[in-house]
Amino acid sequence: MVSANGRPRVSIVMPCRNEAAYIGPCLESVLATDYPLDRVEVLVADGRSDDGTREIVEGWAARHPCVRLLDNPARITPAALNMAIRAATGDVIIRMDAHGVYPRDYVSRLVDALQETGADNVGGVVVTLPADDTPVARGIALAFSHPLGVGNAYFRIGVAGPRWVDTVPFGCFRRELFERVGMFDEEMVRNQDDEFNLRVIGRGGRILLLPDVVSRYYARRSLGAVARMFYQYGYFKPLVARASSCRRCSCRVSSRPRCSGFGCRWRGRRSPESRGPTRPSC
Repeated sequence: MVSANGRPRVSIVMPCRNEAAYIGPCLESVLATDYPLDRVEVLVADGRSDDGTREIVEGWAARHPCVRLLDNPARITPAALNMAIRAATGDVIIRMDAHGVYPRDYVSRLVDALQETGADNVGGVVVTLPADDTPVARGIALAFSHPLGVGNAYFRIGVAGPRWVDTVPFGCFRRELFERVGMFDEEMVRNQDDEFNLRVIGRGGRILLLPDVVSRYYARRSLGAVARMFYQYGYFKPLVARASSCRRCSCRVSSRPRCSGFGCRWRGRRSPESRGPTRPSC
């Protein structure tokens, strides 16, 4: 579905749960895009929020027909992403986070790069902002922007020019990529982007980071919240490696034998590659 001026229809998929403090500014920044709004839909998949987030999104949807609220009873990010992708009508899918704000040219720059470079996933740099003005919050934001805190995560520390990388946040994809490599793995409560991008690269795909496309993301408010988040990241990171190892030895579906190496998480269920999206009828 490409318009007369060559602009594909874009579906923005946005998981959220209990983001009442952030969802309004986020949607305001998204709808201020310089991309034609008649070529955009925003699908907010809410995980049964109980802080007023749903009501805020409903208000935006009432004023802006391109905004749709989806119910995510599973309450986890990969399930939200998958349900929104399946409901999407666009040829281009952009994943966004409700905890951030985006520049006016975010959508147009990513779509242009996707079309011009042949990349399979395009993303930008994230600038981390403090959740409030307390010293702890400012320190957390600083740590998330420094190599001592995040290592060589190029999308956080920045790069001098466009660069092929192994992952980006808030990526931009052609819809057919999900038909080719599968959906997000719903067992990956965290690190689902890493696991998905490993599959993309494993199938010969390329991921492009644009250093001058910059979104802003609000860090966690407290050290306890950061500790819980990193505990989850640490728990799921080995599962990403295990999943990648099992795919290399081809044990992807329940009919395949158990992996003799790491052991196979895929035994007894279908793999993400076998669960392609279905395009809704018009």
